[in-house]
Amino acid sequence: MSKHLSLWLFFAVVILLNNSAFGQKSTKVLTLEDIYKNNLYSAKGFGAIRWMKDNAGYSTIENNASSQGNEIVRYEGRPS
Repeated sequence: MSKHLSLWLFFAVVILLNNSAFGQKSTKVLTLEDIYKNNLYSAKGFGAIRWMKDNAGYSTIENNASSQGNEIVRYEGRPS
């Protein structure tokens, strides 16, 4: 009885993997243009803020419109 159950479970797993996303292969090619220019893989939301070691300011990553990229920006003082 357990051999039949194991055999059925094996075939069920094979069929599920064959029909699911795990069994599918992606044909999309990852390009640098998609990452950096088209922002296809960019994070959504507010980025991280890091306090400086001297606690006199903080840094964050912001968009730079002139270079069409990101830059690290330092702000002096604490936000109010």
